[in-house]
Amino acid sequence: MKNPKIKHKNINGRLQAAQTQHHFWVYLLKSMNYPNQIYIGSTNNLKKRLEDHNNGKVFSTKRYAPWLLYYYEAYQNEKLARLREKRLKYNGNAVRELKKRIGLLSADAELLTPKSGAGQMMLSLIFLIGGVIITIGVALSILGFSFITSITGYRAAILAEAAASSGANDAILQVVRNANFSSTGYTLPFTNVSDIVTATQGTPSANETTIISLAQIRTIKQKIQVILSIDPVSKKVDVVSYQKIPI
Repeated sequence: MKNPKIKHKNINGRLQAAQTQHHFWVYLLKSMNYPNQIYIGSTNNLKKRLEDHNNGKVFSTKRYAPWLLYYYEAYQNEKLARLREKRLKYNGNAVRELKKRIGLLSADAELLTPKSGAGQMMLSLIFLIGGVIITIGVALSILGFSFITSITGYRAAILAEAAASSGANDAILQVVRNANFSSTGYTLPFTNVSDIVTATQGTPSANETTIISLAQIRTIKQKIQVILSIDPVSKKVDVVSYQKIPI
């Protein structure tokens, strides 16, 4: 199968023609009233799905309408489209790379973006649920205490954000597996990194869960907040927002 055709920005005028060439779509929306809010989904009718989002017919996005169709990828295979959607939704490194490529990731945000090592840890988190905590813990332990004490504050911030992102992704998977999951605080066994994760149901509104992951290396702290929308009938989980919170 050929690589999927990729287009982005200023594409609304070409939707009708494109619909006749491909069957399945992975798309990224950007809220017009809330600049930091994005939404990732997949569909077999891109034009109608955009109309549904903007007409308030999608539970998880109606609060942030109207939406701009900022980017999409076209597939001829539904399975590939679904896999790509899940990878972007539940892998912080994958969506970060996409944001950078299409111009949604600012230069300031890129300075604190975990590099390849942290990306591999988050990739393991997605595909190795059973052994994820051990995998990440071993990866961080390689750094060693002597290295941690000698690195700059910048690198400490990078490592802390990687740990916070891993904790947030772990909680997302917990909710995907059990829509009723909540926690007042649990920790991940990172070496030389403290990470506390909470999951609170019913916030900021009904049928939503807020995840907070707070990681700390010595005096350096990084905090990730994720808001999940859970359909009360199907229990389908959507990521409403995924962002770093200043401390």
